[in-house]
Amino acid sequence: MKAAAVKITIVRRGRREPAVVGENQTIAGVAGEKGVNGETALIKLNGRLAHPDERLSDGDVLEFVDIVYSG
Repeated sequence: MKAAAVKITIVRRGRREPAVVGENQTIAGVAGEKGVNGETALIKLNGRLAHPDERLSDGDVLEFVDIVYSG
């Protein structure tokens, strides 16, 4: 049996892209696939700060906000 697909929108560096992920996919899983380092980016889900272990649902907007810093 094939897992259900979940349609989300990923926002990174001002670009929005539609994406399809597995039914039980977590934010951490998507971040890893996209090469996002959780130590240098904030993760927002539907406009609020999110925990990497949260599961995604149809219609979610997942945003990765790079933290800019200098020494």
